[in-house]
Amino acid sequence: PVAVWFALPAATLGFRFEPRGMVFGTVYVLALFLGAAVLPDPDAAWQYRQELIAIAALIVSTVILSGALVESDRAHRRRSTLDPLTGLFNRNALEQRLAELDGQPSSAPEGSSHALLLCDLDHFKRVNDEYGHAAGDAVLQDVAYTMRGALRAGDSIYRIGGEEILVVLPGASREDAVGIAERLRLEVRKRRPVGVGVTISIGAAVSKPERVDTDDLVARADAALYMAKAS
Repeated sequence: PVAVWFALPAATLGFRFEPRGMVFGTVYVLALFLGAAVLPDPDAAWQYRQELIAIAALIVSTVILSGALVESDRAHRRRSTLDPLTGLFNRNALEQRLAELDGQPSSAPEGSSHALLLCDLDHFKRVNDEYGHAAGDAVLQDVAYTMRGALRAGDSIYRIGGEEILVVLPGASREDAVGIAERLRLEVRKRRPVGVGVTISIGAAVSKPERVDTDDLVARADAALYMAKAS
């Protein structure tokens, strides 16, 4: 009866390891089980072979079931926080991040200010109209990849709808925000995905002293973006 408890560590493999680790873990648990059940008394183990086979099957089926449940949960989490086209975080993830930032202390001299960059692809509708939606999707994917590669460690980037992308720059001053925005603008401009020249306009906003007000921050970044588009 005690041998059945070998299924318990098997149930946790899916939560702790990727598929390859689950395979190694299953083999390891089965080896422990067989070593404990067979080696001390092989003759007795042979008499109870049906029970031992049933327990081994229980261990394997437990791993399969737990792995499927964990993978389903991971897939659900990915869908809830990632944009499927670009691989960037989506609006749901942005709302969580802004909620974390809201009300935090903000002081540029102390390095605790935060900045937002609101980015918009210029004339993106023209790309879809002239080259088709498949080309438009390829452009969005390339821009997302380019921008993500040009950011600092710790910065986060979100697709918030259509061709609009928002970047959160923790600990960034006004000079940091402008410098990063300019780097993003130039990196995107260098690219020609599917032979299409692409440019972006960016509105930057930095948190005011004392406390971060994310609603105000987003509103000012949006206003700055409109000014950039008009320019």
